[in-house]
Amino acid sequence: MPGGKRKEMIPNCGEMNRVTIKWRNSMKIRDSLKRKYNRCIIGICAFMMFLLSTCSNDSPINKEKPDVPKPDPEQIEVIGNVPNTIPSDIAIVKQATKISQLTGDYDKHLNKPTLSQAYSRYRIEGTDLGVPFEDGDITWLLFGDTWGPKSGLHDAIGYTTDKNPEDGLNLDFVIDDMGIYQGVIIPGVSTTGAFEVPTDGLVINDEFFLWITTDHSDKISMGRSVLATANRANALKGQYSKVYDLSISKFINVSVVKIKNS
Repeated sequence: MPGGKRKEMIPNCGEMNRVTIKWRNSMKIRDSLKRKYNRCIIGICAFMMFLLSTCSNDSPINKEKPDVPKPDPEQIEVIGNVPNTIPSDIAIVKQATKISQLTGDYDKHLNKPTLSQAYSRYRIEGTDLGVPFEDGDITWLLFGDTWGPKSGLHDAIGYTTDKNPEDGLNLDFVIDDMGIYQGVIIPGVSTTGAFEVPTDGLVINDEFFLWITTDHSDKISMGRSVLATANRANALKGQYSKVYDLSISKFINVSVVKIKNS
């Protein structure tokens, strides 16, 4: 340097102003971000408080369980009286009482042997229905699907001459050549499938008439109702002949009444 003197550097005023402006702008941006951050924190806190308040009021965990409504006490319906209809002239107010078991060998309910001894005598393991009709001093009982040693579900035919059912019924069954229960046989009509069962019967002058359902399938339980007939000798063997189709659509299950002097 001339004269050996050191020259001092004087800062440029323009540069200082630009630095100051940048610093102020950066401070403004920082303050703006800080305010936005604070508002965001406040919003999150308010939302969390709202959720906690909602859960404390509606949550099934914290809320006491409501009282479970108790079912109405069971009311025993009066036998013979149909609800919500015109009352019948006669209301049977006494409940039915079991007298005895008709089939099987032993009545587990009453703890005593049955009168029929249906398994030991006729190999009947189980059956259903039991439609009765009168024939002078004999009462016939047409049973439905019967389980036993026979192939298929034959319909066992029972009968009794017992006139005092108050102490049980002495029940016998129509049998085949092997001494096993004999079901209803109608050539050309299926009688050994499920739901192919007698629905009623009657006797007129030693001529037996029997109504039975048939044509069971996976889609239709009972597809047809048939009337069949037999003389007394064949009826005692369970052998009937078809008279005609009673119905193939409606009135499959029927109940008939024999009218005197008709």
